[in-house]
Amino acid sequence: MQPLVLGPDSGEIAIHTTVEGSASRFGHNLKIVVSQWSADINFEADIPVSVRVTADMAALEISRSSGGVSPISSVDKKLIRRNAVKALRVDNNPVARYDCERVEPTETGYQLFGQLEISGTERPQTIPLTVTAVSGGYALAAEFPVQQTSFDVKPYAAMLGTMKVGDNVRVTFSATVAALPDA
Repeated sequence: MQPLVLGPDSGEIAIHTTVEGSASRFGHNLKIVVSQWSADINFEADIPVSVRVTADMAALEISRSSGGVSPISSVDKKLIRRNAVKALRVDNNPVARYDCERVEPTETGYQLFGQLEISGTERPQTIPLTVTAVSGGYALAAEFPVQQTSFDVKPYAAMLGTMKVGDNVRVTFSATVAALPDA
């Protein structure tokens, strides 16, 4: 069976950040979309057996913000993107990867067991993937936490550290597929 290949045309990968510190009211909670990514899902019969996701960490876009004392501007978005790219050391590690070699069925979809690589550091990561039948296909969804410092990423801080990005971010994935690939 051919692998199922997904990308930005079929869904979204996003990083959700929070702001912490005594001056956090000046900062924004963000949804940062990875605009260039691909996922290859390999099957045996109709059962997924491996998943590989590759994300271009230079292709970050600020999609939504909340909080702060004023709305986020286009200049702010450029600065935030630049700071994120710097913190992730994208010049040396342009791609984040997830390689899943074990998939177990659950009541709502699958549990993925694999290795997540961010900024050149690799750690084990389990990801719950929800699969829901929708008109004309399937909706896929996943959400999991990532502690930035466990991947040697230093969260951005400003105002002498009184405003900083929270160490724990939330990664979300959603996609819609019409059907499984033909055997």
